[in-house]
Amino acid sequence: MQGRWDAWIFSAFGACAVPGLIALELHAHLIFPGTLDQLLRVAGSIFIFGAAIFGTLLATYTGVLIGATAIPAWFCIASCCRFILKPRD
Repeated sequence: MQGRWDAWIFSAFGACAVPGLIALELHAHLIFPGTLDQLLRVAGSIFIFGAAIFGTLLATYTGVLIGATAIPAWFCIASCCRFILKPRD
């Protein structure tokens, strides 16, 4: 399963961020009183912590993609148009 960890990181980030956001919004607006409100706060905090961990991995993966696909302009020119850059004798 090499090369599929990017999808797992993205899925795990989404699975943590969305429920964490919903739980913290429900807690902030005091929709459920009492113990359920405190449970939402704790569950939301745990989900947001998981989203922070997976978000860091997701950002690292994005940086690797950008770094791997950044090809300098002179590399393309040198490989495609060698007759233009041919040294003169």
